[in-house]
Amino acid sequence: MLCELFRWLDIWARDLGSGLLPGGLATGRAGMARMSLEYDLERYRLMSPAYCKNSNDPSQGGTAAEIGWTARSSWNYYLYCGDKNKLRKDAEVLRPWVHHWISRDYDEDGLIIDVTEFMDHMLMMVTTNGVSTLATNAMYSAMLTYFAKIENELGNKKRGTQTGRVTCKNSKCAQYRILESG
Repeated sequence: MLCELFRWLDIWARDLGSGLLPGGLATGRAGMARMSLEYDLERYRLMSPAYCKNSNDPSQGGTAAEIGWTARSSWNYYLYCGDKNKLRKDAEVLRPWVHHWISRDYDEDGLIIDVTEFMDHMLMMVTTNGVSTLATNAMYSAMLTYFAKIENELGNKKRGTQTGRVTCKNSKCAQYRILESG
């Protein structure tokens, strides 16, 4: 698919999730939206979550934020089309990445620090550490929220509940840290 906005094939998960997929669905181009989502998912399928990258391009990544956007895109596509088989296939690709990010909560306090080097994070390097951590954990929470919905919809109630618990821990800890620093 040629991205009509930028005129290139390769789009970032954020751009797909925030505008291209919803716009494609809203304008009746579900097939084109799905092709872009499948292209994004294929990058994750071909790479290892351990490297926190979904391509060899350092401006892109398998960050918690990007996984969050891709999970959101998969969920929104499912809500539009109702194709549970596609949702199941998407989940199989995303699941190792979600579990990888959950495992990076080394002290199990509900928060992660994403130190991957990709463009959005490079922009945050000029901000305070708190802003970077807050942004990362907001998208980590989105990743967990959408993936819990996906697991529950697929009948994986135990996985959905476990992911939901991590979401709650993340949200409570993030709220505490914000209030503590304010």
